[in-house]
Amino acid sequence: MKVYFAHHLNGTALQAACLTAISLAFRGCEIVNPDSPENRAAYLAQKASTGSGMAYFTESVIPSCDACAFLACPDGKITSGVWMEIERAAELGKPLYEVCDLGAWISHGRMFCMREPDTIEELRVFALTLEETLRRIRTVDGSLHSNAELAA
Repeated sequence: MKVYFAHHLNGTALQAACLTAISLAFRGCEIVNPDSPENRAAYLAQKASTGSGMAYFTESVIPSCDACAFLACPDGKITSGVWMEIERAAELGKPLYEVCDLGAWISHGRMFCMREPDTIEELRVFALTLEETLRRIRTVDGSLHSNAELAA
């Protein structure tokens, strides 16, 4: 089974914890992480040739996966890129699973669970537009927040 992991947390400890949670929930699965070096390179190549790197994920990667796990922001909102990935997976009939942070600390770190949303409409109310996402990830001077800040 191949599980695509839609998230906004490139290179963070929380991303690593979520990858572990997915591997525990779907034993033996292959996790497709958009933050892998090969996926980052393919995204940048697609963006250079077409102006949109997301098409690489929505048209090439997600169709080859069996399911889509995703992580929302701590307040439940879903960034625009993650929403595009969720929406595409749903269009293709892929099962969706939300990686939920239970917020409980145990001796080896946080506890996570996998939740299957009832419908895509249940999630749509949490989707941010591109403008809302950019406002959220940019600092006052226009630079991007670090991923560590966004993961907090």
